[in-house]
Amino acid sequence: MLMLLCALSSDALAYEPVGIGLHAGADWVVNDPFIKRRGLHVGLEYAPVPVFSAGILLAGYPDLGQADWKPLTTQLVEENQVSPDLSRVMARGELVARFTPIRREGEHIATNVGLHVGFGAVRTKDDLTAMQAENDPVALSTQIELHPTLLYGLTAELRTDYVVGLRVRAEHLLYVETVNGTTLERKNNRFFGLELTAWL
Repeated sequence: MLMLLCALSSDALAYEPVGIGLHAGADWVVNDPFIKRRGLHVGLEYAPVPVFSAGILLAGYPDLGQADWKPLTTQLVEENQVSPDLSRVMARGELVARFTPIRREGEHIATNVGLHVGFGAVRTKDDLTAMQAENDPVALSTQIELHPTLLYGLTAELRTDYVVGLRVRAEHLLYVETVNGTTLERKNNRFFGLELTAWL
């Protein structure tokens, strides 16, 4: 996908306007075998130079109950009477820096490819139904938590006339949480996102 975006345009980018960018889109977790996490995000960023920008991202993910369960979870809970430790990402916020040194432009289309890193916080909620711990005071004490996060990944954007664009993101979100009251788990959620961008 990243190579395709570069191939869509021609000459090496010599200059691209800087300014304030707005973006909004959808993202989802691609590496969780037990539960679906899909949501929407919005963001604001500032690019002081063409190859670098910094900004903020806010995202939310609805709790759909058992509709979030994947087939493996349904089988474990309903057929095998096993209680997996399930935790949902409910919301996240990050400060993100983006560096895009690979840049090309055509007459009306520009592309850029690079890396992004950041830090922030994520709000999680344990699925006590799946854990069969709905009345367990220990599990209830850590059902909803806020955790510091680290973020890193790849980014690519296709822009038309330097104003409106489409961006793809593939990223890792790292944090540590307490599940079922006592168990510490290191999380490495992999998100894939698509977003529309507008530059002012």
